[in-house]
Amino acid sequence: MASAAGGPDPPPPVPAISAEAIQAYLVEYQQCMESYRHTYATIWQASGLFAAIGAGLLTLGKGSHIELIAPVPIIFWYLGVFMPLNRYGEMRNDRLAEIEERLSEAIPGLDMQHYRGFSNARKSMTTMQRVRQLQVIKRPRVSEVVTAFGVAMLTIEAYGLVRLIV
Repeated sequence: MASAAGGPDPPPPVPAISAEAIQAYLVEYQQCMESYRHTYATIWQASGLFAAIGAGLLTLGKGSHIELIAPVPIIFWYLGVFMPLNRYGEMRNDRLAEIEERLSEAIPGLDMQHYRGFSNARKSMTTMQRVRQLQVIKRPRVSEVVTAFGVAMLTIEAYGLVRLIV
């Protein structure tokens, strides 16, 4: 739409944010960053524990049917810990990206991009697009690596179980 002078309309004004609101956003940003970091630290600490339990079952149950339940702790970790906490971590990332965008719009010269860049990269392609373009190999995401490793481990375990039963 053209302005009265015949040129393009100026961009809409950026809503002003009070100093108190900026401070509140910065506090929320700090808390979200801590939550994000602790979420992934928890995921990996739990993975070590569940892997040790699975390894213990595998070692102590050698030659018996206890080996059949060896993958259960890893499956439980993947479905009960990794997937929900990873989803929560992605939600924290999205909120951090929103805060970066609001602060960057409100404060002249500020261009916060850390979490926005990560969020945009995560959402830029579907899984099938990533597979077709070999991005799962060139720049794998943590969830893709964990899933591939889990499938490989379960395949190896299934092969071992078939040999045990037969």
